[in-house]
Amino acid sequence: MLELAYGEVKPFIALSFGATRFHLKDLDISDSWRFSVAPVFGTKIYFNDVVGLRLQGRLLLPMEFTDAKIFIHSDEKANKDFNIPIVQGDLQPEFLWC
Repeated sequence: MLELAYGEVKPFIALSFGATRFHLKDLDISDSWRFSVAPVFGTKIYFNDVVGLRLQGRLLLPMEFTDAKIFIHSDEKANKDFNIPIVQGDLQPEFLWC
């Protein structure tokens, strides 16, 4: 997590990697697992030395690979062999007690 300090307000960015499981309850389809990435952005706001508020947002990006490699060609254009079938987001407020 990269945190930038500006007094009582501290914006931050982060990046997380993991796996996402797709499980459809209504249809008779087997589960599916995908590699996923989630860029995170937010800010921490401190009201005093002890109490604060953290506001955070994420984009959840599961990736579906069509091939197991990513190429960088000599003409410096990236060739991706994956797509992102669905984009989800979430917002999270948190109460900080330090």
